[in-house]
Amino acid sequence: MTILHIAGITDDKCAGVNVAVPQHIIAQQSVCDVAFLNVFPVKADGVQTQFNYSKGFMLKNLPSPYCKPDLIVFHEIYRYPFIKLYKEALKLKIPYIVVPHGGLTKTAQSKKSWKKRPANVLLFNRYLKKAAGIHYLSKNEKSNSVFKGESIVVPNGVFLPSTVTHNQNKELVFAYIGRLEIDIKGLDLLLNAIKSVSAQLRKGLCKFNIYGPEYAGEKEVLAEMIKTLGIEDLVVVHPPVFGAEKVRILSSTDVYIQTSRTEGMPMGIVEAMTYGIPCAVTVGTGMGDFVCANGCGWVSKNTAKDIADMILQVVNDKNLHRQKGDNGAKVSAATFSWDSVAAQTVAKYADLCGLRGVDGQ
Repeated sequence: MTILHIAGITDDKCAGVNVAVPQHIIAQQSVCDVAFLNVFPVKADGVQTQFNYSKGFMLKNLPSPYCKPDLIVFHEIYRYPFIKLYKEALKLKIPYIVVPHGGLTKTAQSKKSWKKRPANVLLFNRYLKKAAGIHYLSKNEKSNSVFKGESIVVPNGVFLPSTVTHNQNKELVFAYIGRLEIDIKGLDLLLNAIKSVSAQLRKGLCKFNIYGPEYAGEKEVLAEMIKTLGIEDLVVVHPPVFGAEKVRILSSTDVYIQTSRTEGMPMGIVEAMTYGIPCAVTVGTGMGDFVCANGCGWVSKNTAKDIADMILQVVNDKNLHRQKGDNGAKVSAATFSWDSVAAQTVAKYADLCGLRGVDGQ
């Protein structure tokens, strides 16, 4: 099977799609013939076959077999070059799948709705309706989608660490690694939860580290919230971390915490589990059922009070941290390793598009 992935990615490694899309492609390179078309002038590390979109670009001008692949996979929704490309795909009778990466959830659609609603009506609704199907990254993303139609659910994957480290910090160190997007990531809920039980957290020697890039001026807003709430001794905001530094941070974290209101597939949680770190998450992350069913951590509703109760439960359950971490490392390796995810994804793509038997797949 030949698959052409199309996306708009940049060098900003803080954006999940910029990391996930190349990893999808790299993992699938061992399963089928795969290539990448980036609508931005950026090359993706590790991707063997890739092209860049430019003015006057046409799919039919790509070298064979990518000029007529068995399947096209579009990542995300609101990229204007996608409109031209999906129409060309229809003319060439090439089936395509859309991976919205959380963009079709009710919460995501309500953000800048004044801009998205007319764009949907004029351009993007047909793009979605003509797709062979939608690839959701979690059951939660699918159930919260505003779009109904053919679909599959397969998560993103992770490359597994070589070792699992159990931490023994004097303090109980919590960490969140991701965008400093206060509303979507529920950081306001987290800060208000910490404030409400701050006295207990100080007695328990707890510390919360938040790592992430500036997002639309919200880093300054976040810092002001921490100061206003009087929890500067409990919460510290750090710059984003990557590579070896990120590994070091994860290896010195006791509990990974994420309180998002909505997510497609929160890779920070999955990655933390592979390191044997127990996770405290909200139902909005889409990982609540998984964490609960597999004994990987703790789950709460998306309210400051429920998050506060969950944090206190984490503090009281110190004797269970190692067991929950071990559970997470074991189940994440079996469920989210890229080898497993890539094979599962390509098989479901083939079934969805009626491509079984193509090139022996």
